[in-house]
Amino acid sequence: MPSKSLASKEEASYPGYKKSKDRVSLPVCANASGTDKLPLLLIGKSKKPRSFKNINVNSLPVKYRNQRSAWMKSEIFEKWFHGDFVPHVKQHLAQLNLPPKAVLRIDNVPCHPEEEMLTSGEIRAIFLPANVTSLIQPMDQGMIEAMKGHYKKKLISHILECEENLNEALKQINVKDVIYLIAQARQFVKAATIRKSFHKIIVQKRREDEFQQTENPPTDGELFEIINGIEGCEEVLEEDIFE
Repeated sequence: MPSKSLASKEEASYPGYKKSKDRVSLPVCANASGTDKLPLLLIGKSKKPRSFKNINVNSLPVKYRNQRSAWMKSEIFEKWFHGDFVPHVKQHLAQLNLPPKAVLRIDNVPCHPEEEMLTSGEIRAIFLPANVTSLIQPMDQGMIEAMKGHYKKKLISHILECEENLNEALKQINVKDVIYLIAQARQFVKAATIRKSFHKIIVQKRREDEFQQTENPPTDGELFEIINGIEGCEEVLEEDIFE
């Protein structure tokens, strides 16, 4: 979900106005070449959100799991590793006529199981050094930022397309909407952006078109201009976009 939420002038002036506490967790994973963006895992609070009524959860563009605080837990991660990550990686490697060997680099945090629990044949997880994780974690080197930028732009565009006013449009956004917006945003992240995200832990030969292909996600200024086009937000200032 975005790190900022928007309140219209009228909504923010309501007595007892409170920001939404709806949250989801979204672990992100990709291979170093940027050729295989694994299906996203999204963790929400509800076991079966109301917006999932009459839909096949397996048809969603993400793997949905629930936890009462919408946080990652070691049990969820272990099931994802063995039930989703390993089968997907094996299939991807088989399509490339490569042996089933892979390493998943992950943060050394309490919500991840011990390394020995994350091994399947020659596919295994290895923790990044705890003292430098924030500096070298590939997904933090550009991919997540790019995906967030695309998501914010798509979310704002989604609101603009609604016939209702801002307050009603925001109220109607549900977990299913968020899932599809996130999946779309993920598809817009370029392979070159992902490759560049791994440069601190893997030495890769630069492609000639590397710099031309990497993207610049929408800036806050560009998003702010779009927000000003929403009915009821013509006079919104940047400081009115709450953290």
